[in-house]
Amino acid sequence: INKTKEYLEQALILAEKIKYDKGLARSNANIGKYYRITSNYAKARDYALQSLEVSERIGDEESIGNCYHILGNTYFYQSEFGSALENHIKALHIWEKLGDKRKMGNSYGNIGSVYNSRNETDKALEYLTKALEIFLEVGDETTAANVYNNIGNAYMRQEKFDKSLENLKKAI
Repeated sequence: INKTKEYLEQALILAEKIKYDKGLARSNANIGKYYRITSNYAKARDYALQSLEVSERIGDEESIGNCYHILGNTYFYQSEFGSALENHIKALHIWEKLGDKRKMGNSYGNIGSVYNSRNETDKALEYLTKALEIFLEVGDETTAANVYNNIGNAYMRQEKFDKSLENLKKAI
């Protein structure tokens, strides 16, 4: 993992050196992802915001969406669900605009997880169902299994144990 960070930082230095804004935006985003994965949320947020600033300046919609995704996940893991929801919704709007089905599915799933964590299970199920439809449509059985698991957990929170078990079995 230390090598990963080293390579990410080298990419950032190179992008700065050659004044490659798209590389600068993506390097900052990737470093932000690294820090989120390693649970350094303050640095994750800082790098994602730096990436967002550059991405907006150069009009790179995909990078903007990725920044909102990173920020949404970072806030989610800090239990800052309002901020997580706001950023995941912003990412979703970008993926819809770009027509990126898989990333739309990820955003729907993330939004569903936020609502589930806030114990708003009806809304969670609404978004998780949209995510599931997309992942089944694109043939991503692995991610669909994760969504089935999340749907099962939402039904469990509602004490609808038959529906919970039905979905949890589909996740296996």
